[in-house]
Amino acid sequence: ALLFNMEFRMPFLLYYFPTIKYIGQINGAIFADVGVAWDSQFPSFMDEKYWHNPNSENSYTQSVGWTMTYGFGPRFIFLGYPWRLDYAWEYNPHIGIISDRKWYLTIGLDF
Repeated sequence: ALLFNMEFRMPFLLYYFPTIKYIGQINGAIFADVGVAWDSQFPSFMDEKYWHNPNSENSYTQSVGWTMTYGFGPRFIFLGYPWRLDYAWEYNPHIGIISDRKWYLTIGLDF
């Protein structure tokens, strides 16, 4: 497997509402991810057959292929734990299809 993640992290609301720092700082992130999994032969980035189609359930049955996602979300501390709420879309650059929005709630630190 090969994974690539690019993030732009920024403070949210702290500059506009300075009193929010007493409640807890809210940060945000804009991200893009690209990944590939393969077994015996590395799949070509330029070959359309190795890319997942976001709107087809059958494309996830193959064990080899590329996938790309992008999105944004806030990062904040709540009840003493670091929370992340991400809104993400999957994208196939060969056919130009974008999936429906999905959201993910994660408790844990960024690394």
